[in-house]
Amino acid sequence: MAPRLTVHDKENQEGWRQRLELNNEHLQSVNAEFVVLEKQMTHIGKSVKGDLNEIKTKEDQLNEIFREKVEAYQQTKSKLKELKKDHDTLTASTKQLAEDLNDVTHRNNNAKKKIAEKSSSMTNAAPLVEIRSALQRLKTENKELAVLIGVLDYEFTKALANEANPQERSPPRRADSDDEESVKRVD
Repeated sequence: MAPRLTVHDKENQEGWRQRLELNNEHLQSVNAEFVVLEKQMTHIGKSVKGDLNEIKTKEDQLNEIFREKVEAYQQTKSKLKELKKDHDTLTASTKQLAEDLNDVTHRNNNAKKKIAEKSSSMTNAAPLVEIRSALQRLKTENKELAVLIGVLDYEFTKALANEANPQERSPPRRADSDDEESVKRVD
């Protein structure tokens, strides 16, 4: 298959020979330069190869020197992972214990408040004073009732005696005046 692209230069139909000669001149100059450059490139290639070999030997030496340190680093790294794991576990445990402590402290404070309320009500003497005054009133009323019972007993025995002996009757007295007199005598 022939190339399909054709260039038609109507003005310069014979310029192809000049171009061919120019291309040949360029090829010769490139070939001349290539011989010089080939020697330089070969020398540079050998130098780079030597440098690479030297670098490789240095790397091997450094790896051998630092092998123990690398192993120690890997061990330290694994220990660090374990310590981080332990730290996370202890941190979670510490948080749980702190929450428990707050809960216990809250319950303790509530218990202290209840104890303080109860102790303040125990040391409050107002209810005792009220009870004592009520007891004093009851004792006074009891004495008054005892006096009234005595008066009523006396009046009852007197009335029974008068019924048995109608002759010795004394004039009837008023009960209100007797009660007041008897109560006044007792006081």
